Parts: sequence; structure tokens; C-alpha cells
Amino acid sequence: MTKRARVNGDEQDAYSRYWRRSLCCLSRAGIVKKTKRRTHKRERREGKAEARA
Repeated sequence: MTKRARVNGDEQDAYSRYWRRSLCCLSRAGIVKKTKRRTHKRERREGKAEARA
């Protein structure tokens, strides 16, 4: 299993255990889900491009 490439600080905070519990902005409903959805969408797009190549 490879590590996910983080593009910005939002993704780093959503996937890390420490920051997810300490930042108040991530405790709001849907923020972490939105960030992870964006990450997974990018990974699927990159995987499709790699499969085509």
C-alpha cells in the first residue's frame, strides 16, 4: 500500500489523526467527507490516466 500524495493542508489535516481531533473546523459536519471525496476523485482520475498510458 502506498501513501497518498497530499496536495494541500486540508487533505493533510483530514487524514492525520492529531490534527483531525485538534482543529475545530474539521469537527463541523461534512468537512472531512468533502475533503476525502476530493482526494479520492483525484486518485481515480490519475489511475484512469495511468491505465490509458
